[in-house]
Amino acid sequence: MYKVIHSTQKSATFAPLFAHLKKIKIESRFTLKNKREKERALAQYDIPFFGLKKGSHYFTYKIDSDFFASFEDSPIKNANTTVELEFQKNKDSLFELLFDISGTIELPCDRCLAMLDIPIDAYEEVLMKIGNVPENATDDELDIIYLSPDMTHYNVAQLIYEFIVLCIPIKTAIPLDPMGNPLCPRDANGNLPCDQNALQAIQKTNKAAFESELTDPIDPRWAALGKLKDEN
Repeated sequence: MYKVIHSTQKSATFAPLFAHLKKIKIESRFTLKNKREKERALAQYDIPFFGLKKGSHYFTYKIDSDFFASFEDSPIKNANTTVELEFQKNKDSLFELLFDISGTIELPCDRCLAMLDIPIDAYEEVLMKIGNVPENATDDELDIIYLSPDMTHYNVAQLIYEFIVLCIPIKTAIPLDPMGNPLCPRDANGNLPCDQNALQAIQKTNKAAFESELTDPIDPRWAALGKLKDEN
């Protein structure tokens, strides 16, 4: 026998499904809105290669906080960087892009969390070609960015973003002087940019770790090795 479900029961039964579908619809609209806003913000990085004559063409971009705001979860929030781009149109279907990147990026100090201006200087080359990736492509051919034949513009914002992120050093802490003081640049009043609370917490942790090493009992295995060394 078939069970008859009344309209009120149907609403209750499918309510979670309807709520889930509504949530997906709202999230899709939000994602689409963000995508359109990002495209508008980064429109200045479009290269209209279809209408360019053969030869070299030059573009200059100023990279700051507005640029990185368009990239979700960016490790860089602010910068004062200039990108000089030379776009070489060698043929109608072959392009060479030369990126000269210089300036500073703002990153937190690994030691005290103060924001530091880290200098960067990079030079990158990119090859682009209109067409499909060839079968059995060589490593050199795989390094080329292949563009669809119906494309007339290429946006270089993603490339610039990736090149700048690659400039992030492994360590961003300022070196210490012989006395253990950070060699950070001081402001007009002679103050360091360091977060003093963070420094004090780190010093307290290091001190506790050092004292713990002094008071912890020696591993018997190491003691035995030390005894053998003394006997020799």
